[in-house]
Amino acid sequence: MLAHMHRILILCLGAAAVPVFGQMSADQKLLDFQQLAALYAKQYAPYEWKRDALRVDLLKLAPWIERVNRTKDDFEFLETCAEYVSSLRDGHSQFFTPSNFFADSGLFVDWYEGKAIIDVINRLLLPASLYPFEVGDEVLAVDGKTPEEWTREMQRFVAAGNPRAATRDALDLMVFRPQYAYPRAHQTPQKSRFLLRRQNGLTESFDIEWFKQGEPLTVIGPVPSPFLRAAAGQTTAIGSGVTPELDLAGRPFRGLPELRRAVRMPLRAVKGVGSILPLFAMPAGFQQRLGRGRDLIFSGTIPASNLRIGFIRVGWMFDPQNPFLESQALSQLVGEISFMQRNTDGLIVDIMRNPGGDVCFAQDLASLMTTERFTMAGGEIRATREWISRYENLISELEFAGVDKWVVDILKAMLGDIRGAYRENRGRTGALPLCDIALEVEPARDNRGNLLGYSRPLMLLVDDYTASAAEIFAAAIQDNRRGIVLGVPTMGAGGVVSSPLPTGWYSETAATVTQALLVRPRNIISKDYPAAPYLENIGIQPEVTGDIMTVDNLRNGGRRFVQSFMDAMVEHIRGR
Repeated sequence: MLAHMHRILILCLGAAAVPVFGQMSADQKLLDFQQLAALYAKQYAPYEWKRDALRVDLLKLAPWIERVNRTKDDFEFLETCAEYVSSLRDGHSQFFTPSNFFADSGLFVDWYEGKAIIDVINRLLLPASLYPFEVGDEVLAVDGKTPEEWTREMQRFVAAGNPRAATRDALDLMVFRPQYAYPRAHQTPQKSRFLLRRQNGLTESFDIEWFKQGEPLTVIGPVPSPFLRAAAGQTTAIGSGVTPELDLAGRPFRGLPELRRAVRMPLRAVKGVGSILPLFAMPAGFQQRLGRGRDLIFSGTIPASNLRIGFIRVGWMFDPQNPFLESQALSQLVGEISFMQRNTDGLIVDIMRNPGGDVCFAQDLASLMTTERFTMAGGEIRATREWISRYENLISELEFAGVDKWVVDILKAMLGDIRGAYRENRGRTGALPLCDIALEVEPARDNRGNLLGYSRPLMLLVDDYTASAAEIFAAAIQDNRRGIVLGVPTMGAGGVVSSPLPTGWYSETAATVTQALLVRPRNIISKDYPAAPYLENIGIQPEVTGDIMTVDNLRNGGRRFVQSFMDAMVEHIRGR
C-alpha cells in the first residue's frame, strides 16, 4: 500500500523549477538556514535526549553557519541544511528540497550479510533479455564507486534513528535518487555502469539507463533581498470520509489530530515496507484467510507440533486522516481476533517494515491483543503557544457539545501541564496520553460490554523498519508483558511528527519536526544508548533475536527465518 508513497510525497512537495540564472545571495542562505534552525529550536521535542545521549546539540550553530557562509552554490547550501537535520538521527525529522524529480535505476538493493544484494528488479525498466542479472546478484560498484563509498556519501541525507536502517536508506540512494531528499539528484548521468558479481561467481558490467521523471530543480536563483547589514562585512548569527458501523465500543476522547500522526516515511518503499503481504513465504500447511482483493490485513493459520498457530500481518497503522480505511481494518481485525481466540493455541502478529501511522489505530490494535487493562506510552510535548491554543479550542468545543464534565476536567489538567511547561525555558510536559484521557487503557469491548481481545500466547515480529506508531503498539505489548518480541531492534522513531513545515522562504524548502517525545513506563536497556524510557533511537529491543536479512533467506523465501520464529513460538506456547 505504501509502495508508491514516495512518489505521492514528491508530488505533494514538488514545485517546478523556474529557469533563472545565478544563485541565492549569502544573506538569503543565512536567513533560510536560521529559519530552519529556529523551527527545531522552538519545536523539537527530543533536544535534550539528542544532546546528552548522542552528543548532538542543534543549538550550537556556529560551525553550521560557517559552513553555510562557505557554500559555493545553491546545492551545497541545500546539502548543508539536509545534513543539519539528518545529524539529529531522527526518523521523523526530514528536510525536503522543493522538487518532484527523481532518477530510478530499476533496482532495489539492500545489505545482506555485509553485501549489497539485488532483491527486486523492475522488469518494465530492465527487461531480462537485455539485463539478464537476477535477484540475489551482488552489486560491486556503480560508476566506479563501491556500495560502501556510496553509503558513506549518501548517509548525510538520511533521517533514521536506527544505524542499520540509516545505512540501508543510504544504499537505496545509490539506485534511487529523489531530489526532495538528495539535492544533486538532477546531476545523475543518463547511464551508469553497474559492476555485478553473479551467483555463479563471475563478474559482469551492465550500462543501465536511468529512468527520470519530474521537473529537476537546477538552480534556486536570486531574488531582491532586504538590506541586512549596517556595514559591509558584518554578519549577525542567531542561534474523512464516512466511517462505517463498527461493533467496537467507543472512547470518550480520541486525541488531537496533530498528536496522532506517528509515521516514518522511507526515502523509497524498500521491499515490503507497508505491504499487506509478508516478506517471506508462509510455511507448509498455512491456510490463508485474509489478504486478497480489498482486504487490508493478511491472516491465516499454521500447523506446528500438534498446535494451531494464528498469523496476522498488519502492514501499516493507517492514516488518521482516512477514518474509513481505519474502520475497515479494525472491523477485519475484530473478526480475525474472534476467530483466532476460538481456534488457535497462539498468535503471531507481523509488523515487520510497518512504518507507523495513527497512534489511535496502534492503541486500538493493542486493545485487541489483551483482555486486561494496559498502559500506553505517553508523549512529552515541547510546549509552544500553538499547543496551548489547540487544547483551549478543543476544550471550548467539547464544553459547547455537552461532553461529560469529568472528560473536560482531565483535558483542562493536561492544558495546565502544557501552560506550565510553556513558562519554562524550552519546557516539555510530562507524559500525556495521545489518544485517550489516560495512559491506562481498557481492553477492547463491543457495544454490549463483552471483551473482544485475544488471551492466548502472543508473539510480535519486528525489524529495523518497524517504526513510529508500530513501535508504540509493540511497546504496549512489551511493557505490559503481554507477549514476546522476535526480530532485531526497531527504527527508534519515537515521537509525534508534524506535517512538512516551511523552513526557507527564499529556497522554498520544508522539513518535518518531532514535536512530542514518546515515553514508556520504564527505562529500557540497550547496547548503544544510556538507559532511558524513550522509544527515540532505542526502539524496541526484542527478547528473541531473528534476522531475515541473510542471502539464504532472500534466495529461499525466508525459510530459515520462518523456521526460527515458528520454533520460538512453539516454545513460547509450551512455556519453555
